[in-house]
Amino acid sequence: MSQFPQHKFHQKICTDQKKTRMISFSIIKHTTYEDAEHAQRVGERLERLQFENFDGQVKIPVFDFRVDGNEVVYQAEYIKGRQIKKDYMHVLKRELLERENPWTFTDVAPANFVMDTYHEGIRDGTAPIYAIDLDSYGYFPMRTTRIEKWNDKCERRGWYDLMIQDTETEINYDNRRLVGSSNR
Repeated sequence: MSQFPQHKFHQKICTDQKKTRMISFSIIKHTTYEDAEHAQRVGERLERLQFENFDGQVKIPVFDFRVDGNEVVYQAEYIKGRQIKKDYMHVLKRELLERENPWTFTDVAPANFVMDTYHEGIRDGTAPIYAIDLDSYGYFPMRTTRIEKWNDKCERRGWYDLMIQDTETEINYDNRRLVGSSNR
């Protein structure tokens, strides 16, 4: 990770008018798990995420990681911007909750997503939104599981109008088929 690929960063900030100096930022997250197996599973998810294609407004920052025993360390491009607010939750709903791929992010707390305020799309609401808690990416093929996690985050914030009422229609995004209704 010492040779972190600055040239691949999405944000490059020139600090002088002649553009002779470019600055970029990165952040390091170091997590120690109870056992090596858990750390290995997180590492497998991060490896998959490096090759994932999020082609909408939600983006993944450039990152690298290593697993060492029961520890996972990742270094990611630091996105200068601001935490998303309630008025951008529809983007997370569309691109993460309703994503047809069984692999997605389910921890949709606004603090886990940063809007790139240096992007020209900041004026019209189309600026990229970057996931910053990368280890919340995982395999969540069932719609009901995603909705439960979504509704939990919305309820904690008092955003009752964003909660999803249809919790019974089950879709398996792994097979992209309607599974049926659950009897709750």
